[in-house]
Amino acid sequence: MKIRLFTTFILCTLSPCLLANDLSYFLNLGIENSPSLLIKKKELEQSENNLKGSYSELLPSLDVKLSESKTKVDSITSDQSDAKLNMNVNLYNGGADNGKISIAKIGIKKSKENLRREIADMAYSIKQEYFNTLYATELKSLLETIVVRRKQQLDFINMLFEGGREDKGNYLQAKVKLKQASLEVTQSERLIRTSMKKLASNIGLSTNEIKSPTGSLLQYSNLYKDYSIKSFESEIEKVPEILIANYDLEIAKNNTSIANAAFRPSLDLNSSVGRNGETFNQLDTNTASVDLTLTIPLFDGGRDTYNSKIAKLEKINKEYWLRKEKIDLVTEITETRNLFQDSFENVSLQQELLEASKIRAKVATGKYTSGLMDYTTWDLIQTELITNEKNMLDALKQALLKKTELDKTLGFGVIHE
Repeated sequence: MKIRLFTTFILCTLSPCLLANDLSYFLNLGIENSPSLLIKKKELEQSENNLKGSYSELLPSLDVKLSESKTKVDSITSDQSDAKLNMNVNLYNGGADNGKISIAKIGIKKSKENLRREIADMAYSIKQEYFNTLYATELKSLLETIVVRRKQQLDFINMLFEGGREDKGNYLQAKVKLKQASLEVTQSERLIRTSMKKLASNIGLSTNEIKSPTGSLLQYSNLYKDYSIKSFESEIEKVPEILIANYDLEIAKNNTSIANAAFRPSLDLNSSVGRNGETFNQLDTNTASVDLTLTIPLFDGGRDTYNSKIAKLEKINKEYWLRKEKIDLVTEITETRNLFQDSFENVSLQQELLEASKIRAKVATGKYTSGLMDYTTWDLIQTELITNEKNMLDALKQALLKKTELDKTLGFGVIHE
């Protein structure tokens, strides 16, 4: 519950919580229902139990031992029955137990970062399909307005054709373009259904279990436009992959200490109390013992030496891996951020092109209806307007999709402790 509440707060901070079915609504559904996310939460619980289990090495162990034996020496047979309570305490084993506890603690931190990465990946998938669904919905609305315009244009051209002022080829072309616009509306409806299906699938639900997205591409674009000039260098050390690589290095260092513990003496305390006798019904003798054992390793065939070398090499590999992760991440962030900036600059450019196209189309229509412009030129300008309207929607979608890629790379939309 704590993870879900804090994650919801961060997600709403990084996304516009404007309407009931906005982005945060779908992200929250994903947090509650995503199977892969639930798996990572269980892995975190396993890590926490591993830590609890690792402390058992520092605690005494108790056991009850019952034994019965028969001994024959020459012709004399003797019976012996024993009942003992044994206790063993590991006083020192070269520091291996403390190393295992440290590794278990690091394992919890690593599991938390794996959970953060899973949330970021889940949020990425949901954001992608959310914006794709918004795009498909807005595209359908745009195409429906285009159908209305094409219908009006066809009616006007038909009037000119019947009046002998326009040729049949231009009339037939206008008729086909109206049919094309109507067909694109139908295709956009299919695109909406496909996007909704993918959105529901990424959440872990069926289409019937989610609502249709609300909001607009332009609304989100305006919200994030200043985000494109932000510097993310300070965020690199917080990225889950970098933290996980650091934790792997710490684990390797502890494994080195554990391997080296084999060269150090170990000290054990063993004690027992009990009773013995000829049978279990006649346990008439009390017994007690206390042993303090110091074990000094001398030679085991070279196994411990090679284990120590392997652990040291693993530590060196993890150091190289951490360095590689940072280099790769800086490159990936730089590339993604530049593409993100390019896409938002393209939005501004497309807005200007669209405004210019609207003015050109309005002027061209006036000239065409007045007979001052031929059909071919007028139709090219109208087609240019439609193309720029579609390009505008696509530019908004691409900018938002690039933002989701950058968020995923940085691990945004997740808990920062």
